[in-house]
Amino acid sequence: MSKKLKKIVSLLAIVTVLGIAGIGCGESKEQVQNNNEGTKTEEKQDANSNTEKVFKIGDSITIDNMVLTITDFQETAGDSNNVPKDGNKFVVVYLNLENKGKENIKYDPLNFKIKCTDGTLIGESLSTLDGVEALKAGELSPGSSVSGTIAYEVPKSDTGLNLIFQDPDFANNAKITIDLKK
Repeated sequence: MSKKLKKIVSLLAIVTVLGIAGIGCGESKEQVQNNNEGTKTEEKQDANSNTEKVFKIGDSITIDNMVLTITDFQETAGDSNNVPKDGNKFVVVYLNLENKGKENIKYDPLNFKIKCTDGTLIGESLSTLDGVEALKAGELSPGSSVSGTIAYEVPKSDTGLNLIFQDPDFANNAKITIDLKK
């Protein structure tokens, strides 16, 4: 049994050494691959230099083959069917999306959030509001555009609101910030 035990221990040692060597080689490949991906990310961020800049209403922001323009921003008390909670107000963001590419582009209002002064992120609050055409999720064919609005319920006292656009399908998940002060 002693010889059999030695063979088993030797076999386990060899498997362990080969396993560690294999893992080490695998990590090396991943690191090289990650470094290459990091380089690609940096190149895309350079090509889309808007990833770190804060934009303002009226700016045309190019993200890959899509152009996003926030055309207006208004506060509202609501309508007969929609009234904000006490201490809150509704804000409506008017926007335009245009496909400058050669392939369809998907868009979704859920990729837009309001960032309050305290850092709180708020998603779309209303899908309907009298006199306002709400943006619905869809797909833009090449050369086409869509306009619509997204409404949010925010604290009445907050005057430092930003709109955040982040879509994992664009520019390595680039995060776009638009200052909503007029």
